[in-house]
Amino acid sequence: MRYMIQSIKSEFLKDPDKLVDFFSEFGFERIRLTNKEIRMARDIDGGQNISVRLENNEYLCVNDWSRSINTDLFTYVIQEKKTTFREVLQAAKRILGLQADWKPKKKVSLFNGIYDRIIRPDEDVVLPELDEKTLEKYEKIPSLMFLRDGIGLHTQNDFNLRYDFESNRVVIPIYDELSRCVGTKGRLNDVPDEFNPKYLYLDRLPSGQVLYGYNVNYPYMYGGDVILAEAEKTVLQAYDFGVRNVIGLGGNNVSKKQAKLIMQCQPKRVIIALDEGIEYEHIKKCADTIMEYCKLRDTEIWYWDASMDLDIDHKSSPTDMGKEKFEEIMSEELVRIY
Repeated sequence: MRYMIQSIKSEFLKDPDKLVDFFSEFGFERIRLTNKEIRMARDIDGGQNISVRLENNEYLCVNDWSRSINTDLFTYVIQEKKTTFREVLQAAKRILGLQADWKPKKKVSLFNGIYDRIIRPDEDVVLPELDEKTLEKYEKIPSLMFLRDGIGLHTQNDFNLRYDFESNRVVIPIYDELSRCVGTKGRLNDVPDEFNPKYLYLDRLPSGQVLYGYNVNYPYMYGGDVILAEAEKTVLQAYDFGVRNVIGLGGNNVSKKQAKLIMQCQPKRVIIALDEGIEYEHIKKCADTIMEYCKLRDTEIWYWDASMDLDIDHKSSPTDMGKEKFEEIMSEELVRIY
C-alpha cells in the first residue's frame, strides 16, 4: 500500500480542479489552470510567479520563482500561510471528498498475493484512531519532571502531553502521519523498578508503524536533514531547542513502514542518532533498511558515533546534555555510512 500522504497527492493529480480549490481555500490568488501546470499569486497584488507542474511531478513540488523556493505542496502551504500539517491534510481530504476511513487501493497481486507474502511481506497496518474520550480521561496538566528534563511548557502543550493519576504517568499521545491519535505511551513519574517500568503503552499500538513527531515536524524535514532518534523524549527536547527535524522511532529499529515515511520527506541526508551504547552492526542494519527505499535518490545516510566523545554518559541521547552539546554532536561526531 502506498504511503497515504503520497496517495493524497496522486488524487490531486487525477483531478487538478480540486487542487485549484485547495490553493483557493488557503488564500492564493489569480489561480490559472492549464493542461500542464497551475499558476498563481501569493496574494491579490502579487504576480503569478508560483507554479505547480501537473506532469512528471509525482511529489507535487511547488516552484516559487520569485524567492527561489522549491518544495512539496504541503510544506509550502504550511510555511506560507502559517497553518499546521493537520489543518492542511484535513482540508485536502475534505476537498477531495475522501472519507475519514479512506485508504489507497492496493495493487492487484498475482495468485491472490501469495508471492507478496513470501518475498516481500507488507508491514503496513491501517491503525485505528483512538476515540476522543480516550485522551479526555487523562488530565491536561504539565509535567514538572519533563520541565526539569528540558521540555518546556509550550512544547508539552504543542505535543498535547497529559497526566494519568491512576498509573502515575505522564501521558504521551502518539500520532500517525495524518495527525490521528493512534496510541498513548506513559512515562512513570517516579523511579522505575521491576514492577513499574519507565515506559508503558497505555493504549497499545503496533510498533514500527509511526514516527513520533512526524506530523508536527514534516515541513521542517522535507528536502533537508532528517534526524532519527530512539525515544519521544529526544524529539521533545530537540523541539524545545528549536530543532524541528528530529523524529522518534519508539525503539532502536527502523521498520520498512518507517523507512517509507522517512523517504517521503525527500531528505538530502538521514542521520541515525540512536542512544549511546548501540553497536555499529545494529546501526548499519537500520541504515540498510532505509537504503532499500533510497534507490535512484541522492540521499546520504549518516550516524552519530558516540564513541568519539568520552564525556557522553551511557545510554544518553544526543539531546540529554542540552542544546550546545547537541549542536556539537551534529557538527563534529557524525560519520557517513552511505
